[in-house]
Amino acid sequence: MAAPRISVVIVNWNGKEALKKCLKSMEQYENINKLQIIASDNDSTDGSNDMLAKEFPYVELLQNGSNIGFAAGNNRGLAHAKADLVLILNPDMEFIETGLEKLAAFMDANPDVGACGCMVLNPDGSFMKQCRRGYPDPVTAFFKVTGIAHLLPGNAAFGKYFYSDVPNDRPMDVDALSGSFILARRSVMEEVGGFSEEYFMYVEDVDLSLKIRQAGHRVRYLPMMKIIHHGSACMDHRKPLEKKRFYHYHMTRSHLVLYARDRQREGRNLYYHISFGLIMVRYVLISLLVTFNDRLVPHLVEFWRIHGGKLHGRAA
Repeated sequence: MAAPRISVVIVNWNGKEALKKCLKSMEQYENINKLQIIASDNDSTDGSNDMLAKEFPYVELLQNGSNIGFAAGNNRGLAHAKADLVLILNPDMEFIETGLEKLAAFMDANPDVGACGCMVLNPDGSFMKQCRRGYPDPVTAFFKVTGIAHLLPGNAAFGKYFYSDVPNDRPMDVDALSGSFILARRSVMEEVGGFSEEYFMYVEDVDLSLKIRQAGHRVRYLPMMKIIHHGSACMDHRKPLEKKRFYHYHMTRSHLVLYARDRQREGRNLYYHISFGLIMVRYVLISLLVTFNDRLVPHLVEFWRIHGGKLHGRAA
């Protein structure tokens, strides 16, 4: 039996309807017979696994037994990949055109490229800026958070986070891709150790892109294929305030993990101490005024631990 052209890894946690829509759209636009599709399930309780067995029997189901997070869930799936190319795909993606073979052909023709991503659209058809990003070092992130990048979108320095000075339809090398859609060489993923499991959710795609670039491979944005990202498929069962708390906590935690790794690598202590202080002030203010976080103190203790370089503890 011929090896699959691409191994597709989808991490799911209670995203049954979105996952079903994703697979149906993939069947419509792509040649399923050339794909190995792996669903890495983080202990879903919404009937996702029964749905896969009944409607998509060709999907290889891995049951992780608990919600081990996006990074670890992808690594479990990657361990079972058989193709030379692997596609990291969110369950809330919708295929709207044929494109995987075009991306695969590009990878074949450009062996120096370790990973690529396509143009990702929001449900309303607008461009999802997160699908090509500059590295969110504290200065770049500051320009984004304060709105300076939005006020000066044509400035390459201020708008680096989303490359807002570059047209959306221009192929380019980028610092980071969106974890919702990353096509990578399996050999490169093995070389860099896959996703860093210190991240539970968010920012792991930035870290992965950095590791691929540091290993000497290019990371490329290719708008030759378009796909829709519906977003928050695994969060729809949560209440609005709970969603905000989850997002605020995990996004802050993951950026602190990223900066702690940068600090260990670069040794710029004062720079990162100041950045940590500003991030903590922001977290406290949002926790008190917006999300009404009742776990603020444990979170701050955990964040201090991460800033000190202890990255392997479980998310609070």
